[in-house]
Amino acid sequence: MPDVNDQFKQFADQVAQEEADRASKKGGFTANYEKVKWTGLEQGKTKIIRALGGVPNSGDSPFTARVVRIAYVLDDKGKRMKVVLPNQEKDPQYLMWRIIDRVMEPSWTKEGDKNVKSYPVQAKHPDIFEIVAHNGLPESNVKRKYGLEGRGWQGREFLLMNCIDRGLAFWHKENKHSVLLSKKVTLDTNKDGNPVEYIEEGVPSFGFVNILASTIFRYYGDWRNYDIGIEKTGQQSTPIIVKNASKHIEEIADNLKNLVVDGPLTEEEKAYEMYDLDKLYGVTTYTKLYNRLRLTISKIDLALGTHYSDELKSMADEEAKNREALKARQEQEEAMDVPDEDHHVAQEETPVTTRPAPQAEVRTRPSPENQVKEEAEPVTKLPYFDRLNDNEKSKIKSIKKVGEDYQVEYVGVNGEQMYKCNNCTTHTPESFHVCPNCGIFF
Repeated sequence: MPDVNDQFKQFADQVAQEEADRASKKGGFTANYEKVKWTGLEQGKTKIIRALGGVPNSGDSPFTARVVRIAYVLDDKGKRMKVVLPNQEKDPQYLMWRIIDRVMEPSWTKEGDKNVKSYPVQAKHPDIFEIVAHNGLPESNVKRKYGLEGRGWQGREFLLMNCIDRGLAFWHKENKHSVLLSKKVTLDTNKDGNPVEYIEEGVPSFGFVNILASTIFRYYGDWRNYDIGIEKTGQQSTPIIVKNASKHIEEIADNLKNLVVDGPLTEEEKAYEMYDLDKLYGVTTYTKLYNRLRLTISKIDLALGTHYSDELKSMADEEAKNREALKARQEQEEAMDVPDEDHHVAQEETPVTTRPAPQAEVRTRPSPENQVKEEAEPVTKLPYFDRLNDNEKSKIKSIKKVGEDYQVEYVGVNGEQMYKCNNCTTHTPESFHVCPNCGIFF
């Protein structure tokens, strides 16, 4: 029987080879559905975890970590729906992939010494191209540039993994269950004022998987045998730092050292239930696509002279023959779908300093020779205070006039990214839909 440490090192070799190939080409649960407990990475803070499950992407069990491609697609009613696409190399005939390939098929023309890339569908049917490429979002929409919706029907790949969060030791002991690792968990309130968690499912695999393979698996083997420290930096060059916390405890902050466990999983931890990733992240059913996207696909057919909508209906009818299995899949898909709140945008990490790029709000005092007098004023003095909704208004604690703009102090925004407006200097939390100082809509 092969040594599991060797398998992890083989995975590291595989990732390294895939990276080289890419560079050379350049130029378990019993209910119908289960509510998932997530743990999110926080910028500038190290999270101590113990990974569960075998070699990523090995498929050795339904609980094993894997890379999953997720897209947020706007359906026929303009509502956001989550679509899980299969690996394109393994299933290129999945209908969504065929539509994407048809619409996004490039054309190359020679211009001097250069080969210039263009898209025939974009030139002839720009509205159809924009639907698939960017969900039809205009260039001015913040979601187009920084949200997953802006990546269109192709979405993005994420690493999904069961783990133990050492900071949630009491929860694990009480529930005897793993958690899933998330890029970010944001606590907020919905339109009815009730608390809600916004989850960015998984961690973007690009970069993260390479770091795990090259700095962890290659040298330490099976990740179930040691704790890992993960820090989200917010820097473009090094977005994530990963350490073997058990081996290099001296590199862990003093306030976290007591969380680190040096040694194998306990028998109790080995017995924890884990989330069945096959069920939670199964490929989206044709029934769901038919129910929510058939009109959009029919529109594509009308423009391109294709028959994807007929194929979609046929495949949905085929799924309906096994009604019991389909019902379970539909219930799980509905339970795992993302909330469609207009004010919340899942943001990509980026170091850009103007809105909508996320950044922590940093206030610096002007030098004495350039200092402008600051005056405290009622919050209603904000020029566009009346454009804010009640929830946004409640988060403004105080304001000060600094030059031509206002400096705002907020309450109840823990965990939110702060943005600097690209039209003025005022900072706002990510949940705001409008700048209270200049009135620009985000």
